[in-house]
Amino acid sequence: IIRLRKVEGEPYVIEETYMPSNVISELNEDVLHGSVYQHITETLKLTIAGSHRKIRADKSNALDRQHLECAPDDPVLEVEQVAFLNTGEPFEYSFARHRYDKFVFSSVHIRK
Repeated sequence: IIRLRKVEGEPYVIEETYMPSNVISELNEDVLHGSVYQHITETLKLTIAGSHRKIRADKSNALDRQHLECAPDDPVLEVEQVAFLNTGEPFEYSFARHRYDKFVFSSVHIRK
């Protein structure tokens, strides 16, 4: 799945996502134009447990410049993610490339 996300008509992030069709079924245009995670939890009745993310800076490439309207010297923030169901089964592997001027990363760590 490759999706371009826009906020108020402005390109924000381009995502390339892989999901096993035997786990995440019934994906169609309506789901892809809405919330895939809502489809997973409400339609498929699966429980999302969490994800592992790697975040890194990169130089914009031709696809970024075309779809995110980046300049050749603009950096992008790439987020690589593996998401898991509560069974421990991975259901998503994705790369999201964010415009540097449209994305803020914030994290909260809670220790038990």
